[in-house]
Amino acid sequence: MAAGRWLRCAAVLLWAACAAPAFALELEYRGYIAGTRAGSATIQLERLGDRYAVRGAMATRGLWHRLSPWRARFVAAGRLRDGQAVPEALAVQETSRRKARTIYVAAGLLRQRRNGKLRPQRPAPGGLDLMSALWAAPSCDAAQTLN
Repeated sequence: MAAGRWLRCAAVLLWAACAAPAFALELEYRGYIAGTRAGSATIQLERLGDRYAVRGAMATRGLWHRLSPWRARFVAAGRLRDGQAVPEALAVQETSRRKARTIYVAAGLLRQRRNGKLRPQRPAPGGLDLMSALWAAPSCDAAQTLN
């Protein structure tokens, strides 16, 4: 299955769990280096009861994109328990000049396709994914492990 199609399938499954959100927020970021636009990101957060979904897209822009093109899309979903994010699934698709990678983490397993080749499935790393840590939980826990 093509990497893009694989990510879209994962995204559909993750979003099905968060239909009709009770809370939704869209954030847009622009990054600059020495006054020159270097990148951008759009993040969308949705919550319904104790469930959350965070999705987004990031990319280099302008001169920086010509020098070092990079794009990424992601979807993270899970539950909030005692004010902390408990991730259930993560899908990331990343492309650069020489690399195309899709990662899918769910049910304790990590699957990765890199430059068109499916890598052996392996146990998912422990801890919280960065997207859930940054945008899903209302506060940070310094003792929580990030992967």
